[in-house]
Amino acid sequence: MFNLKDGDGVKIEFVEENGVMYGTIAEGAEGIIIKINNGPTITLQKTNSTLCIPPEEWLKEQFKDGYCECCGGDEADHNAVPFIGNWFARCKHELSETLTDYECEVEMKMRRDRKERGLSLVQEGRQ
Repeated sequence: MFNLKDGDGVKIEFVEENGVMYGTIAEGAEGIIIKINNGPTITLQKTNSTLCIPPEEWLKEQFKDGYCECCGGDEADHNAVPFIGNWFARCKHELSETLTDYECEVEMKMRRDRKERGLSLVQEGRQ
């Protein structure tokens, strides 16, 4: 049996073969604290997850000092997707894998020039 009750924290009641135990789960500065009466206190440490930041703010922070090395874009040219507890910037306009190194270099220069002039990353009809 498992019950959640209102209170200062979340009260947990669970039944074992030996009887009933009561506990409390609360969020503290150190992380999630689990206390079972007459038992140990367990603290689950807070992580450095970026998912607590809105995706738009996270993207803005990622590109505040420059452009993406993979596509030449900024925050408007990326989607923030959750990946293993953190945000990951996914390019909307990746370079084609069929381009040579020289063609990639030329395309990246054109894309950066467009962004610096306030234009969209890619021309209409091009990806």
